[in-house]
Amino acid sequence: MRRLTLFDVAYLALVTVAVWIGVLAAQVTSAEIDRWLHPLECPPPYEMEGPADPAPSPEENSFGPVMPALDEAPAI
Repeated sequence: MRRLTLFDVAYLALVTVAVWIGVLAAQVTSAEIDRWLHPLECPPPYEMEGPADPAPSPEENSFGPVMPALDEAPAI
């Protein structure tokens, strides 16, 4: 039985990487083909999100309710 040389190890590494790339490409390709064949069953990712957040009201900003100024009396 012959010993593995550096060339053999490099060749095996190259083949392994090529197989991994092929498997990943097949996964992406099969997902794309499935999406093309059944477009209503597989909506694009951006359509799976909920509705856009509405604009904040004048009483609120992105951090929550707007506090009254210090010189204003709080509404009770």
